[in-house]
Order: sequence, then structure tokens, then C-alpha cells
Amino acid sequence: MPLIRIHEAKSHHHAIILQGLLKSAGYDAHVEGSELMDEFANAARLSGGLSGLLVPEEQAKEAQAFLQDWQAEREDEAAAARADAERTEPND
Repeated sequence: MPLIRIHEAKSHHHAIILQGLLKSAGYDAHVEGSELMDEFANAARLSGGLSGLLVPEEQAKEAQAFLQDWQAEREDEAAAARADAERTEPND
């Protein structure tokens, strides 16, 4: 069963967080290069590389849609929090 890249995270650490989110939703998610342990892989992780999220081909579309919906919800929450903060700021 081939793995398909569905998302490129901002960093390796962010990819690990998203992997956990996908796994908790029932997807067989993997972080690109997570099995590599040499100094080149570590350097790539530290520089923002090896941050692709992979899932089995048959789960790719559904997992990608799940991530997009989750990200849209986070953006909506952040916009609502900014709007609340603007309303409660004291006017000078």
C-alpha cells in the first residue's frame, strides 16, 4: 500500500502534532523521514525539512479534507478571538 503526501507542515515538530491528530481520527498517518536517525536527517528536521505528512493512498483524500476542515476551524477560532480582543480594548 503506497503512502501519499497529503500535507507539508511548517516544521517537523508541527508534522508530528498533525500526525497525532490524524491518528486520533483513525488515519494511518506517518511523518516523512521520521525513521531516519543520521546527522543529515537531524539537520534537515532542524532546518524545516522532513515535514511531509503521509497516509495510505486509499485514505489520502479523506485525510486531506479532515486536515483542511480542522485548519479552517482553527482559523475561525483565531479570527473570533481577535475580534473579541478588539471589542474589549479600551479606547484612548
